[in-house]
Amino acid sequence: MSFASTSQPATSFVGRRECRGRGRHCRRLLRWALAVTRFALVFALAVWAAVTVCIACGFGVQSWQSWFGIVIGFVAALQPMAKDRRGAALAVGAVALLSLGAALRWPDCSWDGVLYHQPAMHALVDGWNPWSDDVAVLIDRVPAGLACAVHGYPKAAWMVGAALDVATGDLAAGNMLHWLLLLAPFGPAWFVARRRGRRGWLQGALIAVVCAANPVVVCQLSTSYVDGLLASVSTTFVLTMLAYERHRGRGWLSLASLSLVLLVGLKLTGLVYGAILAGTAVLVAVHRRREVLRTAVAGLLALTIGSALAGDSYGRALLEHGNPFHAAWSPGRPSVMGNQASAEFLALPRWERIGRALASAACDDRTELETMPAPRWPFSSWRWRHRYDARFAGFGPLHLEAMLLAMVWWVCGSRRLGGWAIGILVAASATEAGWWARLAPMWWLLPLLPLLGRSASSRCGVWIERCLLAVLLVNVAIVGSAALRHAGRIGVEWRNAAAGVGPAPTIEQYRLRPEHAPGIERRLRELRAR
Repeated sequence: MSFASTSQPATSFVGRRECRGRGRHCRRLLRWALAVTRFALVFALAVWAAVTVCIACGFGVQSWQSWFGIVIGFVAALQPMAKDRRGAALAVGAVALLSLGAALRWPDCSWDGVLYHQPAMHALVDGWNPWSDDVAVLIDRVPAGLACAVHGYPKAAWMVGAALDVATGDLAAGNMLHWLLLLAPFGPAWFVARRRGRRGWLQGALIAVVCAANPVVVCQLSTSYVDGLLASVSTTFVLTMLAYERHRGRGWLSLASLSLVLLVGLKLTGLVYGAILAGTAVLVAVHRRREVLRTAVAGLLALTIGSALAGDSYGRALLEHGNPFHAAWSPGRPSVMGNQASAEFLALPRWERIGRALASAACDDRTELETMPAPRWPFSSWRWRHRYDARFAGFGPLHLEAMLLAMVWWVCGSRRLGGWAIGILVAASATEAGWWARLAPMWWLLPLLPLLGRSASSRCGVWIERCLLAVLLVNVAIVGSAALRHAGRIGVEWRNAAAGVGPAPTIEQYRLRPEHAPGIERRLRELRAR
């Protein structure tokens, strides 16, 4: 693929030579960012595939699987580059080390992380074989009511985390995947904004930051939740397909296919979202009358490979229950959403639930569970309280304003990327939990589409796009600063508790249920043993 410069002509204030030099440096940074994207996707897939094959053959989780993923990831990151491989290798290595350091610095004390994500990784390290072992193996590790669900969930993130645990001796290293995949959408987004949207280097980089910093992703960086991973990978798929539509190179289609395979293995809804997004890509290709067969074959092949690697989840549930989603949903079983919001709210029609949740003011956990969401006017609330699984206003205090600006942009006559807007809308609202931010993270993509298409030609359209980008950047800054303060506070408390110079974190402090206590105590014992 070519990354030739399409810079605007030099102005009277900046010499032509200076513009060319700046463009050359930006192109180098873009190549490095795309190398990081390739490394993150290939690393995750290689480790997941290696662990899956070894467990299925009875060998279990071993330390070499992490090193195998690192080597394959480096090869995939550097092989397509015709020049500047040394700089790209240094960039990828630095990102990998910083991701590992961040994961080790901020341990997970989240709700679901301590409840079943970390115990599932521990079980894999201790020899649990999800392909052959019965659900009884998990009874002593997770709450009894969750054992069957954990046994049937896709386990790509857990397997990568277990392999990193064996390689480093610290279960927190598994969160390295969150930091790596946070950066995966950045390179494709920068390329799309620059080449497809014909925007400047700086504006394209800011758009890429907004694309990568989905509030669901940012809030779950220090946890073992998989919703942020799902958001990053689905965003990467959409962006790489947009790049493929503009530059029909096999490299972009390969990245999109890798994203789709990983998406299926992260979460049960990953297969649903993957099928909808892949179908959207095919329909867009039909409309454009370009690469229809190749797009369809690549999407079908990626979904098949992902389902095969996660066969212990989808395949086993299909054979035993006739429903590949049995772990989360089956006819006649009470909805898992039954105790996640007030009965009055859950009784509303689907689209009214979604509208109220997206347009409400932020509130605390108890208010979310017991009352209806309180509506608000645009720009009436800038308050944001960091939470891993916020139900209402979960995309930050200014997401509603960004959605309204995007609607104005479309109403004013622009129909760019309308096919992708419909596909993302269908995917985000496909499940009964489409109102819950972390279970429908693709709502963040809708207001971003005006920034990824060709830049507006009218002055009004340009101002709408600038205002939209400014609102999204402020929203990301508010959410990111709150998440960093929260993670930093927890990290200090855990390190003090492990060193014996401070009180142990209490159950009430993190608003956890009593069944979380064994996980917290186990984590403290691990830290003290080190």
